[in-house]
Amino acid sequence: MAGSGGEMLVKLNYYWRLVATGFCFSCFGIGGLCLAVFVFPLLRLCSPKKSVQQQLARKVIHWGFRLFVALMQYSGVLRVKLKGLADLPQNEGLLLIANHPSLIDVVVLISIFPKMDCIVKQSLWNNFYLGGVVSSAGYISNDNPQVLLEDCVDILVRGESLLVFPEGTRSTPGQPIKLQRGAANMALRAQKNVTPVTISLSPSSLTKSEKWYQIPKQGLVNMNIQFGEVIDVKPFLAESEGNVSLASRHLSQFLEKYFIRNLQQYEQLSN
Repeated sequence: MAGSGGEMLVKLNYYWRLVATGFCFSCFGIGGLCLAVFVFPLLRLCSPKKSVQQQLARKVIHWGFRLFVALMQYSGVLRVKLKGLADLPQNEGLLLIANHPSLIDVVVLISIFPKMDCIVKQSLWNNFYLGGVVSSAGYISNDNPQVLLEDCVDILVRGESLLVFPEGTRSTPGQPIKLQRGAANMALRAQKNVTPVTISLSPSSLTKSEKWYQIPKQGLVNMNIQFGEVIDVKPFLAESEGNVSLASRHLSQFLEKYFIRNLQQYEQLSN
């Protein structure tokens, strides 16, 4: 009987988390639509300057994402653990380069940084729920790689913060991380130091191969976010004698090894 009671509790917990996950993502979609239809048009009345409108929109998105992450945590769907956040430079723009294991990585990170710019895939600009959000915030589209690179370099040179997922898409579970060179290229062209961010999930959830409703059978999802020490890009340029293309290859390889090593260490600690 005790065993049956334990199994029943496990099933109840599973169905609760399934319903709670659906509720959270419903709130996310409806919230994005409400912001685009009601809130952002009002923000445009606050200032005629587009840059001011975008900064206001990003602050609203930041607080909206914080509310969403808090909802997921309080409902027992997700637990977020941060490490190294207090050690980040406070008085300058950051270039965060992160691995991308899940659907909500960008949501969690923007919920931490209110002024963060980021690269958004072009399909989201046409999304019914989120198109107005990414447009109002002035996030960067990945539609044109050359324009994307130039825009990102300009952002970094101005001293603003930027979040980049150099894998280009969510990681494939069980496959080694492979980074595109664009993130390293923009860091080197802007001569902006890199802050690596390692994101790990236990158990697996919201990955490239999983739908939102494919939640773990037992227990909530633990998302561990580790902010690493800032990586100086100047030695990579010096070793390559100023050749940005060669330096970006070396920096990308260095970051790949960094993420693989950190994820392996986390997996060993979890087992």
